[in-house]
Amino acid sequence: MSREFNERINTGPKVFISYSHSQHDERSISILSRDLQASGLQVWLDREQIFLGDNWEKSIQKAILNAQGTIIVLTPESVRSEWIKQELQESLKRKKQIFPLILPGGESPLEVLKLSSLKTLDARENYQEAINELVQAIHEKK
Repeated sequence: MSREFNERINTGPKVFISYSHSQHDERSISILSRDLQASGLQVWLDREQIFLGDNWEKSIQKAILNAQGTIIVLTPESVRSEWIKQELQESLKRKKQIFPLILPGGESPLEVLKLSSLKTLDARENYQEAINELVQAIHEKK
């Protein structure tokens, strides 16, 4: 059975992070998750909450259902990921707030995911300022 959000660590809003599993993105996602948790958010990452024998699709659907919003991490790799597209569609179906985020080293491939109408946070120039804005936005949508 998959694990729930990191409720023992934080009691703040729950967020689902949708990201590419490319080697390039893994380190950035670890840092992002750590920083969001340090800001009081409950973060759900598949690699931390899905275990051997768990059903990936059901675990992800449940996590999105229980989240206040979904952070879509935008990189060249993420726009080619069918999983990201499925997670985005599930989040939209569940009427979850979508928070597009470009991390350092990433690109802005919004058109591919049909997110160009959403305000996107760009953390490429000032990571900490973008993370603070993201955390504030998530708290306001709670």
